[in-house]
Amino acid sequence: MHDHHRPRAFWRRSAALATGAALVVSGAILGLPAAAVAAEAGGQSSGDTVFPNVGNSGYDALHYDVSIKYEPTTNAMVSTTTLRATAATALSSFSLDFKGLSVDSVTVNGAPATFERIDDAAATKFKLVVTPAEPVVGEFVTVIEYSGVPAHYVDPDGSWEGWVKTDDGATAVNEPIGAMTWYPNNNTPSDKATHKFTIDIPSKNAAGDSLAAASNGVLRSKNSYTEDGVKRTKWVWNQPEQQATYLSLVSIGAYDVYENDIELLDGRTIREWSFLDSQLTTSQVNTTLASRARIQEVMQWMESRFGPYPGVSAGVVVDRTSLGYALETQDRSYFERSVSFGTLVHEIGHQWFGNAVSPGDWSDIWLNEGPATYLPMAFSYDKGENASTPVQRLRTSWNSRAENHASWAIPPKITSGAQLFNNWSVYQRPGQMLGAMEDILGTETYDEFMSEWVSRNNGSHASQADFYDLASEISGLDFTPFGTAWVNAPTKPAWPGDPDRHELAPASDIAATISGPGRVGGTLSVDLSAWPKVLDDVSISWLVDGEEAEGSDDGTFTLTADHLDAIIGVSVTAQNDRVAPITRVAQRATPVAVGSLPAVAAPKVSGTAQVGKSLTAKPVDWDDANTATYQWLRNGTAIAGATAKKYTVAKTDLGKRLSVRISANRDGYQPKSATSEKTDKVTLQKLNRKPKPVITGKAAVGKTLKVKTGTWNTGVTLKYRWTVAGKKAGTSATYKVKKADAGKRVRVVVTGSKKNFASVSKTSSPVRVAKR
Repeated sequence: MHDHHRPRAFWRRSAALATGAALVVSGAILGLPAAAVAAEAGGQSSGDTVFPNVGNSGYDALHYDVSIKYEPTTNAMVSTTTLRATAATALSSFSLDFKGLSVDSVTVNGAPATFERIDDAAATKFKLVVTPAEPVVGEFVTVIEYSGVPAHYVDPDGSWEGWVKTDDGATAVNEPIGAMTWYPNNNTPSDKATHKFTIDIPSKNAAGDSLAAASNGVLRSKNSYTEDGVKRTKWVWNQPEQQATYLSLVSIGAYDVYENDIELLDGRTIREWSFLDSQLTTSQVNTTLASRARIQEVMQWMESRFGPYPGVSAGVVVDRTSLGYALETQDRSYFERSVSFGTLVHEIGHQWFGNAVSPGDWSDIWLNEGPATYLPMAFSYDKGENASTPVQRLRTSWNSRAENHASWAIPPKITSGAQLFNNWSVYQRPGQMLGAMEDILGTETYDEFMSEWVSRNNGSHASQADFYDLASEISGLDFTPFGTAWVNAPTKPAWPGDPDRHELAPASDIAATISGPGRVGGTLSVDLSAWPKVLDDVSISWLVDGEEAEGSDDGTFTLTADHLDAIIGVSVTAQNDRVAPITRVAQRATPVAVGSLPAVAAPKVSGTAQVGKSLTAKPVDWDDANTATYQWLRNGTAIAGATAKKYTVAKTDLGKRLSVRISANRDGYQPKSATSEKTDKVTLQKLNRKPKPVITGKAAVGKTLKVKTGTWNTGVTLKYRWTVAGKKAGTSATYKVKKADAGKRVRVVVTGSKKNFASVSKTSSPVRVAKR
């Protein structure tokens, strides 16, 4: 509802509120069979705070099919309402809200039912109590036929609602409880249902003007017929979305009907039906059509900020009533005489906030009107039509009234029907509250919150607690005390940052939780995922034995050898320029332990395992940050003093297998070692120059034989062994032939020796000593 920035009582025409004694009228009493199941009477209240005797319990309304045959000249109707509902437990009776009109018959599941009427104006209790022939449980269908002349209802604030007669027909607008004046229903926003309205009216009035019937949802058909010489038209409107009864609309009159397609950002194309009273002035029509031309623009902007349009059609209904207010009837809102653009934005905004998501209790009507107050300001800023942000404008509004101003004494949590549309309490102050929330959250998170509010509750109802619980969930801050100050307290709430930042606690128990390996070389981190994301000014200090570590101002901290045996902690402070700092300090329970180096790859050994040769240890995939130490091993046993990278093979290694163990060392770390594969067994080196000796000289008795040794390796010592006929004959470099040698073969064996080398013996070819 839009109040043109004045308390509703100012702009709704005053009317005397009739009071009288409670009146109970019973229908015909029908015999009832014995109940097949244990049943109880449904409740005659929904538990609403403001209207405790309006609404009912025991069943859930699923669908209303309302058929109205209406005569504009007499304001009389003959109607049928078919209610499909479901009961979780067996009901012996149940009640609907219904005021005025005469009930002609009631059936439940096709069988006649008894009924009685309760008409207690003083208690705001108007009931049609139905007793079915048999108790109902599960889904059931109730058909109520009724007729008469409907009348408007006068609210506690003196304004009119319900079925309002106009000079060319009637308009039924129903916030908060007026729907009971023209169709029986469960008149609480906590019980939504789908609707179908069939409105049978004369096609024209006496002046020859075409009549039209506007309602909610989609126009399914418009069929004409003739009855008693009078042409009539049935307008059939279908509302497939969940709709609270107070958002139902019927408006009958001489209307000019405008139609158009609306393209939505979610890819849908929906139909716009708009109805303008044919007697509007040229100025009123021009103002209305200028606003109407921007319906698609407004709806697309709403979608971009708060998610898909929740309705199935669009449009406006503009009548020449004297009610003094506009109303967000579902899909197409009702306006009086013209549609100002700001009011259009307000009412379209209600399709998300109020219609898609309705308050479950009328004391939470601020959940409708706060957003609708905020939205025109946000639209005009986003479109560049106003240089001030909604936060700035709403803060100015908040600042316009001093702390001792009487308006602050009535909080938005309304408990009196007379204050239900209090402009400051229900519209302005909740709008300011949303500005304060956006100031705290930032626009991006604020939009996320408001979009989720619609998405999560679309087609249902929600409460103040739900609203602030969701704000706490999205932001990570506990908004419940904030909400209490803004919505429940009869005092002026504080604006964040004016002058002090808000003390908003985290929504859940948060901590500066340290994770990561607590040893040298490990990287510790602090988990802030559960911290309020809107507190984007975050400072982190790491602590070593309680002292702040230099240069440690991010979410990770790498432990070095300097931190060995120290206790590490962290201090985290989060804030923004509207929310006071939240600080948490934590520390590890155990001191920093020695580090664990990565596994060291086994080294390789280069060189030949021969005595006197040099072997070299070669690290593999070595981390240059490590210091290497070496230990050579003989058959797996450490060789004393062999701790260099290179090792000269000793004679004691002969026949043994050698290997090397490399150890990685780094300050603050436990050393890591790896051992190479073993070499082949150690051998002596081999001479590569080993010529065959040649005996020179005359092989005759008394002559001296010599040996031509050839060229051996440098440093080789030669030894000789002469044999005659295979027997040892001498060991010098020469041999003097003896008499006994005559006729025999002489050979010489030359043996070359060198340190660390294997000795090599070479035998000459034989020479035969001449016979004498």
